[in-house]
Amino acid sequence: MTNAFNQMMRLAFLATITAVLAVLFAAPVLGGPYVKILSTDTSAFPTVLLKVAVSNGGRGAPSDITDEGLLVYEDGFRVNTVSVKRVESEEAGRFVLAIDSSRSIKAADLEMVKKAARRLIDGSAASDSFAVVRFNDEVRINCPLTTAREKLARCVDGIRAHGSQTKLYAAVYDSIDLLGVEGVGPRAVVVFTDGKDEGSGLESGDLVALARENSVPVHVVAVKPGRESRRLERLARLTGGSYLRCCKERNIDSLYGVLKSGHTSRYDVRFRTTAPADGIARPVEVRLRYDSLRDRDSMEVSYPRGGIDLGLKNLPQSLMAALILAIVLLLLGCVILLLRRGTMAMRRAATEPAGFIPGTKTPYIVEDFEGALRRDEEARRRRDRLIGTGDPEYVYAKAWLVERDGPEAGKKFPMYWEEITIGRDEENAIIIKDDAVSLKHARIREMKGAYYLFDLASDNGTFLNGRKLLRPRPLYDWDEIRMGRTLFIFRGSKIS
Repeated sequence: MTNAFNQMMRLAFLATITAVLAVLFAAPVLGGPYVKILSTDTSAFPTVLLKVAVSNGGRGAPSDITDEGLLVYEDGFRVNTVSVKRVESEEAGRFVLAIDSSRSIKAADLEMVKKAARRLIDGSAASDSFAVVRFNDEVRINCPLTTAREKLARCVDGIRAHGSQTKLYAAVYDSIDLLGVEGVGPRAVVVFTDGKDEGSGLESGDLVALARENSVPVHVVAVKPGRESRRLERLARLTGGSYLRCCKERNIDSLYGVLKSGHTSRYDVRFRTTAPADGIARPVEVRLRYDSLRDRDSMEVSYPRGGIDLGLKNLPQSLMAALILAIVLLLLGCVILLLRRGTMAMRRAATEPAGFIPGTKTPYIVEDFEGALRRDEEARRRRDRLIGTGDPEYVYAKAWLVERDGPEAGKKFPMYWEEITIGRDEENAIIIKDDAVSLKHARIREMKGAYYLFDLASDNGTFLNGRKLLRPRPLYDWDEIRMGRTLFIFRGSKIS
């Protein structure tokens, strides 16, 4: 009985250690990375500008991402030409200081916190704005966002300890909500607390979700590190903030540097859309692929009807009137010219003999009507011939598939024929040894120099760039084709 009890105690101890390590080491991974589309600009249609923010949790924001790290997908299909440029900005910061004023904080500790808060405000740039929130039984905004340093000092000095509860989570939630989602520049919440939470009605997961949604990191300054320290450190890391102990001067000075630098980089992502200006909202997705970082964000984008803005709205009224008059006169001249030509043609037709061919010096009577019709038809066919697959400007010089994931990863399949089939059956041009692939799964056909992908009513479907194929689609260089557990990359180069 004693041995069984000792074994159960050992297992419980190992489980506890495992849980603690999982929290400590998983926090940085869960805290970032993430990518967020801040806004879209379609004024230069068909060129679209996306304002994108990229964060890497509490480990600093990536600053060297290129078009290979930010991929754009429009309506489910990857955009081939994307321009990515990092935006350098010196915008003023907006910060909320949330101060625990419950009776669980001793009077001496509260004075130390207030001194640290004033040092943080005094050491900031004049353009930075702060808000002061104090919390105990209730959450109250002592000062809304302002740059007035004297007012902020009075708000901090006026905080007194009282109340029997500590609504920590409610205060952090309201502080994040106070910053909102609008505006640019660094934003953050700094909370001074001992970590106790009573009566908030919220959980740490609610705070993490709101902070990530609004791109607001939460920095925790622990007044008295104790058993709540791990929970506070995890909250800071998951929201992209930092955790430090109160209240050494060098810690507060370094905290301001972290607040200003932030953990978010901003990028201008431009691409050329192929969608028409029909006012229909289409999903645009940005995918982050940077080192080991993976994330995505999407937004509905519509292109207003009316086409391209020529900028005529900004012209002076006198110049606009002159331009309209010139257009009217030009149209009137064209009408007069057409009328004169029509009149002259009618006069010539009335004086010329029947059978006269315009452009000849003497009348000519057409006798071989069938021969003339045949020659005219042949000339028309030569003039209006269709562009065939032999025209080099429309033909791929070569095309092939590369198996990236699957039983034969890395294998290259050149496409020599106008049509190939893919599946498990031995009769296919490309045979896949994958049980999740149908006997005849898909087909690729060359039509007028372009390659089209068809799904042959497969059991598990064919996916192009992560989207299930419902009808034939053209293939572009670097497109991803997934069948079962096998992933191909389509590569093609055109004749220059």
